[in-house]
Amino acid sequence: GMALLVLTLVRADLLESWQGKLPPDTPNRFVVNIQPDQIRPVQDFFAAQSLPTPELQPMVRGRLVAINERTISGDSYPDPRARALVEREFNLSYMEQMPTWNELVSGQWWDIGGQRTEDSGHKGGVQGQLSVEDGIARTLGIHLGDTLSYDVAGSSFTARVTSLRKVQWDSMKVNFFVIATPELLKDFPVSYLGSFYLPPDKLRAGDALSRTFPNLLLIDTGTVIAQVRSIMDQIAQAVSAVFLFTLLSGIAVLYAALLATQDERGHAAAILRTLGADSRYLRRLYLSEFAVLGGLSGLFASAGAVLLGWVLARFVLDIPYQVDALIWLTGCGGGMAVVMLAGWLATRKWVIGSPLELLRE
Repeated sequence: GMALLVLTLVRADLLESWQGKLPPDTPNRFVVNIQPDQIRPVQDFFAAQSLPTPELQPMVRGRLVAINERTISGDSYPDPRARALVEREFNLSYMEQMPTWNELVSGQWWDIGGQRTEDSGHKGGVQGQLSVEDGIARTLGIHLGDTLSYDVAGSSFTARVTSLRKVQWDSMKVNFFVIATPELLKDFPVSYLGSFYLPPDKLRAGDALSRTFPNLLLIDTGTVIAQVRSIMDQIAQAVSAVFLFTLLSGIAVLYAALLATQDERGHAAAILRTLGADSRYLRRLYLSEFAVLGGLSGLFASAGAVLLGWVLARFVLDIPYQVDALIWLTGCGGGMAVVMLAGWLATRKWVIGSPLELLRE
């Protein structure tokens, strides 16, 4: 029960740590489906609304059909996520410079203009170069130097993977699994998308953008974050209900365990009373024992919850995790209170009873 309570606190810490990592002007809107001839009008609209102009990125949709000239499909992968990725279209992009919020983990980014001095030709039907996000590369078994073939609106191309990137998905900026050299995708049908921060006092500008450009799709990431928080709160409520049930069950089990040893404890209490121990001494003795047991239980529960929180923060959310002292206080203090309560209910008659009464029992 204490572990569930502490895990509930860790859940809140993780959400606050993640949101605290985001700067105040983190983009909270995505605008999608901007056509090439709408780029300038959209930029003018933002300027007229006194809003920072979003950096628009080109996007081409294509399906991955082969790796190293070996045809692939969903059946090629046992992992459900890998199958889902292969069975849908990728959002591909092209650019000369790597986004500043991406980190190159292996390989080499191409020079300005989309060409490198080595291995940039069209040998064997390989045209241009690709940079792949390292997570999806692991999922699909893509390595540096592999060739990927995509189908885009009935046309296909093959390009070599020359770099792998680490992407900060929680930056709320536009990110892509696969980025190509500009000359590779510039002739395919393209649309543009971007992300921007819409202040609370400028919400009407979002409505005006949708009215001015009806074909654009405006995505409110703030709503998405609110939905995530709502879901996590619902989970926390469910966990709290389970915690209450297990807490009551734990008290009952501890009470039963103490009753099972009441004969031994009763005789020990009678001997101590006979030797001169008063009720206050026995009370302090038993409560100290239960406090130590409860404190240790809470300490282990807190340590386990903190370790789980660190693992989630480090390897799942990729955020720094600050341990809240409230977790340790709640774990240790709550454990002590619960065990002391259950223990006192089971042993109070040995504290207040006379030595003769205890020996008779």
